[in-house]
Amino acid sequence: MFQTNWDTWKPWYKKIKKDSKLNFLKDEKATKLLDELLKSKDTSNALNQAKSLISNQIIFVYGCGPSLEKNIEDLSETNIFDKKFVNIAANGSISALIKHHIFPQISVTDLDGDINDLLTTNEKGTISFVHAHGDNIPFLKKYVPKFEKIIGTTQTRPIGKVKNFGGFTDGDRGVFIAEFFEAKMIFLVGFDFGNIIGKYSKPSLKEDVVASKIKIKKLRIAKSLIKWVSTWSNATIFNLTGAKEKIRGIRNVQYDELENIFNKELK
Repeated sequence: MFQTNWDTWKPWYKKIKKDSKLNFLKDEKATKLLDELLKSKDTSNALNQAKSLISNQIIFVYGCGPSLEKNIEDLSETNIFDKKFVNIAANGSISALIKHHIFPQISVTDLDGDINDLLTTNEKGTISFVHAHGDNIPFLKKYVPKFEKIIGTTQTRPIGKVKNFGGFTDGDRGVFIAEFFEAKMIFLVGFDFGNIIGKYSKPSLKEDVVASKIKIKKLRIAKSLIKWVSTWSNATIFNLTGAKEKIRGIRNVQYDELENIFNKELK
């Protein structure tokens, strides 16, 4: 079975560094710092819990796109939340889930979402996959000690307690994590890759805004990565974001199809 590891991820990391022209110089420093901060944490137990939650289960991964809240509202009008599945919240999407009284069993974050929501849910049992990169070193120092159930991630070479499951943004990393732990099905919610940024992307945003050139570039990379995952994943991946957002190799589904999909897969 194909699975991401440093050897399979390294070519992507090199390509991302080359194509994006972002600063990756401090990624290794951030990774070493996170490993040190995790020395006192029981990450093995958190990893086992994550595996138990995800393995052979149906997973909903929530991005922070402008479609997120409408997607959640539309889902709430179905009986889907009566079904058994696992919610993975990418960073700021956790705030939208809380607003709609949906519990995220897992969060994936580089700590620039609403930190209070991230910490509060962690206290209530959410397993937090906290990511280290060169731009969030101060956040790592300040907030990692406050997390209980925590797993460290990196986009460069993994060391010690810090893992590399693949992924570049919190959203696509959530998909990689679901795949790594052998999810049965993965549904994408709020995964927009256009030129508008959803208000849940940053705590400072009160409404959706036009994306910067850098953000658009990051979203394109995320889309390419999800497309890549779909070519080899054993999980069936569906897109609930909306008909306008198409990802090659991934089927767009409507809300009224969910009941049949669940029933078919759970037989």
